[in-house]
Amino acid sequence: MEKINIYQERDFGDIFSASINFMKQNFHVIGRFMLYIILPTCLLLGIFTNGVYSEMGSTNPDPSGIILKYPPMILIFGIGSLLICGFVFTLIKFYIKSKDSIEGLQLKELWPAMIPVMGKCIITGIITIIAMTLLVLILVAFCAISSYTIIITLPAFFICLFPITLFFPIYILEENTDVWNAFGKAYRLGFSHFWVMIGVIIITFIAIALIQGICSIPYYIAFIIKTYFFNDGENVAIIGSGFYSFLVYILSVIACFGHFISSAIELFVIIYLYGSFAEKEDHVMVEQEIDSFDNLSDEKKSDDINNFDSI
Repeated sequence: MEKINIYQERDFGDIFSASINFMKQNFHVIGRFMLYIILPTCLLLGIFTNGVYSEMGSTNPDPSGIILKYPPMILIFGIGSLLICGFVFTLIKFYIKSKDSIEGLQLKELWPAMIPVMGKCIITGIITIIAMTLLVLILVAFCAISSYTIIITLPAFFICLFPITLFFPIYILEENTDVWNAFGKAYRLGFSHFWVMIGVIIITFIAIALIQGICSIPYYIAFIIKTYFFNDGENVAIIGSGFYSFLVYILSVIACFGHFISSAIELFVIIYLYGSFAEKEDHVMVEQEIDSFDNLSDEKKSDDINNFDSI
């Protein structure tokens, strides 16, 4: 099976094609992770998510109930997001280092490598939040000076916001790049290919919004029906039954699962977007091939010396 290189110059459409082909090629590995790790996480997350929404939608919401259920919901959601981020980038690291496909890769082989990658995911997440907060504060400060400045500051805000998406793959995938160099490189690559980057991000955002909508809308409809009928006092026997409550819970699990799937798809697209930009600007693949050739030459020399000594 032909390997779909991360570091390869691609045009707009090829970035999406490469991302989709990668997911199709490694469907079994991705599917096992989603089924064995993410689905149980969603089963647990669905309990607290459904509990929080139920409290908020009741006629007499209990603030203590919301307070008790909301932090676990956020914590489990954060753990699920971290697992997705760690898995995707660890899988990509294995794929880059492999000579062929990684179709037979087992989850137990990924776990030891996922720990440091998830550590980097946490760091990139914190830095991204700080950077976005600073951008928002700058925007607010300029708007406070004069409302007319929003004509300039708002477009500038989005121009500075988009390249941050490249910060994750640069810092996590490039071994010898620290946080600040990765951040600077993200803006260098982003501004060099600005319109391609914006186009890919917008289309990806629309695609994942559709996926999340398809998975979430049934839950919201069922929840609204349950809230309306229950509060109205009619058809309580059906809407308030255990079967309907279980149905709403299952739909909340599907909604959570759809969110995590769309997050994984988004990361794969961003990684191939980064790989295309990095190859165009820095010729990463060429440098890797040179290093591999040098290592091969050193091994050949060592073998020749050993063979000579044996003679």
